[in-house]
Amino acid sequence: MLKQSDMSLTLYLARIHAPEAPPSLQNLRHLQEQHLKHVPFETLSLHLNQPIDLRRDALLDKILKRKRGGFCYELNSAFGWLLQTLGYDVRLIMTQPFKGDGTLAPPFAHLALKVRLKGQDYLVDVGFNDGSVHPFPLLEGHQENGCTLQKEGELWTYHDLQAGKPLYVFTEEEHALEAFQEMCHFYSTSAESGFRKKMFCGFQVQSGKHYLTDHKWVEGSSENLLDLQSFTAKLREFFGIPLSDAEIQSLYSACLERAKQTSPAL
Repeated sequence: MLKQSDMSLTLYLARIHAPEAPPSLQNLRHLQEQHLKHVPFETLSLHLNQPIDLRRDALLDKILKRKRGGFCYELNSAFGWLLQTLGYDVRLIMTQPFKGDGTLAPPFAHLALKVRLKGQDYLVDVGFNDGSVHPFPLLEGHQENGCTLQKEGELWTYHDLQAGKPLYVFTEEEHALEAFQEMCHFYSTSAESGFRKKMFCGFQVQSGKHYLTDHKWVEGSSENLLDLQSFTAKLREFFGIPLSDAEIQSLYSACLERAKQTSPAL
């Protein structure tokens, strides 16, 4: 009889359409790319008043059995479990993203991963919806996927060269998952959280992004407001998220209400 961890591993690899393979840079690249293609960055739970539970069993249930995605605390901690189960040397690291006004978010505002392979450390992130879609070596000045790293003392700065902006700063210090709980609670429940002000659901892939921001569908430079039927199809068919009719109606109604508040003429 398979152990629960073996069953979860099998289900996880099936979810991201990846084979079980020994640790290597090539295999890690494939796992990260497949994760970004098949497990969406999404904040639906925050708008359905569903609590965010970072315990391993709850995370795996959400991603594997309920076919959902999540935001950084969920996605990177779950992906970290997958990598560790496959034999990778994984550490949780704390990053501080740059906000729209150029200031830094508070400590523990974002969770990312550091993976060591054959003496080289890599930044791995499947929960930011930006940056490299492959493991990024911690080498100052290295350029890949339109990104680069700069270092000053112990502090790394992760840059998006194509957009001409810094993404976040971090050190290589390892942290326990519990250290992220307070900020996870803030971002998932506070009225001041940007994640609570607008719903998001999207895939990050190397060829471009396709995503919902409330009921607006964005594909490249194209943006379109969706009716309920199209909104439902994107969630269920494009993202593969099997929400109930009542849940989708609740999300859509909230999107319309937010649109009226910002544009009363709608």
